Amino acid sequence: MSEPAHRAQPAGPPTQTEPAAIAEAVRVILVALVGAGWLALDDATLASIVSVVGVLASVALTWWTRRKVTSLARPRATDGTPLVPAAPPARPGE
Repeated sequence: MSEPAHRAQPAGPPTQTEPAAIAEAVRVILVALVGAGWLALDDATLASIVSVVGVLASVALTWWTRRKVTSLARPRATDGTPLVPAAPPARPGE
């Protein structure tokens, strides 16, 4: 049995779909750099960096997701052709 052609693609690892996962990964890297002594940051600066990364990731992922979704207000194909509903099937005897 073959798989359907319309099968959805997997979303990918959480770091590609979750702003919180991206922000946490940045926090872990920064904490590791501070702990190793390679970077000197206080807690407030570290929290600010993680917050900014979280906001930027959220905005970027929202933009990317909205490009992949068809608008219900003005549905259009990727080439700009309007998507219109199909005509209802003809009823026998009418």
